[in-house]
Amino acid sequence: MKMGKVVGNVVSTINTADFDGRTLLLVDLVGPDGLPSGGYQIAVDSVGAGAGESSAHYMNERTAIFINGPWFVANIRDNAPDVHAVTRLTYAPSAGDYYGHQVGWLLTSMAAAKSDDPARNAAAIEFLRFFTDPANVKRMSLEVGSLIPVKFDIGPNDNVDPLQKQFIQLSNDAVFLIDGIEAVMPVQVVQQFGQALSSMVLNDLDPAEFVEMMKAAAEN
Repeated sequence: MKMGKVVGNVVSTINTADFDGRTLLLVDLVGPDGLPSGGYQIAVDSVGAGAGESSAHYMNERTAIFINGPWFVANIRDNAPDVHAVTRLTYAPSAGDYYGHQVGWLLTSMAAAKSDDPARNAAAIEFLRFFTDPANVKRMSLEVGSLIPVKFDIGPNDNVDPLQKQFIQLSNDAVFLIDGIEAVMPVQVVQQFGQALSSMVLNDLDPAEFVEMMKAAAEN
């Protein structure tokens, strides 16, 4: 597997039949530190990647493993149904004696500033109540696959994506959870964390080197 950053699209006037109707991406190859390593690759877009996106997601549709969260469920379900059908989940890679854990990211935070206008304050409160109402949270979660930290019940007649079911089961069975890295770590660490973790999965970094890379990022 190769890691890369999408830098643009490739336009071709003549394609082979296998590429008809499919988007070709220009991808700069990067190293474990996220910096350019030299060279590029043309990749078939299977998951809706855009320019500026750093990833190793199904590069040329040959990737065996990638790291992402439940918000990715709807993406591959809608854009790559064949990939969705064969994707399976597992825990985060083991590190020393630690295994059976999940790492959580804060995808979206919502806040509202106080206003001198009572009507604006009332509208902000109503907005937050809407997005934290269990019925609305359930509908949004089941539609896109995201796990939202508001409790709601799932009944036998609810249509739950099989990958989302796996996320819920693994979360419930995890030995421990590491939550909210964006809330507790500097932005430099957050930016490098995913690619560094991918490198550890590929044995390009051992756990000690991974920790040192994160420490260095935190100090910059």
